[in-house]
Parts: sequence; C-alpha cells; structure tokens
Amino acid sequence: MENRAKKDSLGVKRVGATAEDQLRWVIDFAQKDMKLHRSEEKVALGKDLRLLVPNGWEGIDTKPMDEVMVDRLHNHISQGIKALLDRNSGKWKLPRIAGLTLCRSEAPTRYQLTGEGGEFERIVLGVFNLILRLGSRLKACDSCGKPFVATRRQIFCSMTCSQRERDKRRT
Repeated sequence: MENRAKKDSLGVKRVGATAEDQLRWVIDFAQKDMKLHRSEEKVALGKDLRLLVPNGWEGIDTKPMDEVMVDRLHNHISQGIKALLDRNSGKWKLPRIAGLTLCRSEAPTRYQLTGEGGEFERIVLGVFNLILRLGSRLKACDSCGKPFVATRRQIFCSMTCSQRERDKRRT
C-alpha cells in the first residue's frame, strides 16, 4: 500500500494508515445505505476501495470506478461480513482468484494473500487480508448486532448500545 499511499494521502486519511483503521473503514463502508449516495460519492468510495488492494497486484486501474462495481463490492463485502459473524454460517466464500498465493507482507513476520484477477477480486482479497490480520477483533454488537472492531474486551459497538443494555438490566 505504500506506493499508492504516497499518491493519495487524503485517501489514506479517510481509509486509515493502519490495518485497524482500514478494517473500521471497511465495516463503516459495509453498513452504508448505497441508495442514499450520489454518483460522485460512489466514485470517491471506489477510489478509497482501491487503497485496500494488497501489494503485488499488477495494473491498478486509474480511471474512476463505475457505480455498478462500487455497489457490487458493497453488497459482497456487507453480505460477507454478516455471514462471517453469523453463528450458524461463519463463512465468507472467496471469489474465484487465479494464482492465489500466500506471500510475505511488508512486515517480515506477516503474510498476505495475493493472486491474479480483476479489480473486484483485488479489493475483496484486500478485505480478506485485513480480516485475517485482525479477525479476532471483528465482532457483532451484543445489543444491536452491528459489526465492529473491538478494543480489548469490548462487546458493544457504541456507548449508546452499552447504555441501552445497562438500562434494560435496571428495569
């Protein structure tokens, strides 16, 4: 991500420089109601999604991502995260990726998945890599069921949900 980060420092500020921030951005993206977004906003989201592509992929597209692709990615990512957090399912199926490879990441003790494929596959694999890295912290809120990235032993997505549960116990 470092090469792309230099080119789009504002995008890195929005999406995040750390894996934790990026996973939080992905969770926020997955919870958006895409029907409420204008074309320009979807183009900006597409540009930000490209920052998630793992290093090692050739031919990153520079023209704006079309709205259909942003909607397709949103649907796939949001459904995948819901499936992962579902106690019955717990599975998110990888799209077909040719040449799927496990390789060393920038950090010498970390590894990531990479492969060959189109933009859709690149971005989804980038999200998979974030989840593989921080998956133990990806949780569903005990109150509302929304996904979130937990800090320490956190079980609620927000102070509002936490307070709602405390209020329920008092009554």
